[in-house]
Amino acid sequence: MHKLVRVVGRFASAVDGTPIGGPAYRARLFDKDTLSDDLLSEAVPAPDGSVGFTFDLSEASSADSPGEVAPDLYVVLLRDGQPAFRSDVIPNVSFFGRHPVTGMEIEFTHDLGVLRVG
Repeated sequence: MHKLVRVVGRFASAVDGTPIGGPAYRARLFDKDTLSDDLLSEAVPAPDGSVGFTFDLSEASSADSPGEVAPDLYVVLLRDGQPAFRSDVIPNVSFFGRHPVTGMEIEFTHDLGVLRVG
């Protein structure tokens, strides 16, 4: 299944809530798997801490999770190339559903919310 999906979030200090972002940072979105985690996307968080990832859902499918369409997501934040934060794993993230009125399939952007670093 080739389908582009989107994940968004915002990095902030766990101490005082100030945004964390800018060119010193790089965020990586992964799918947790049994044998080897899949790197799905990378992005540089904006100075306001916001980050957005877009990836093809087929990238979550691998030898240890063939046909996967609801990946187990987590984010790693790097500062100057070194790990500064790793989120908890969010299991079975679904990007599709049915519109409550029309019944047509709709796509969702998954919002990670505020990721507290520190």
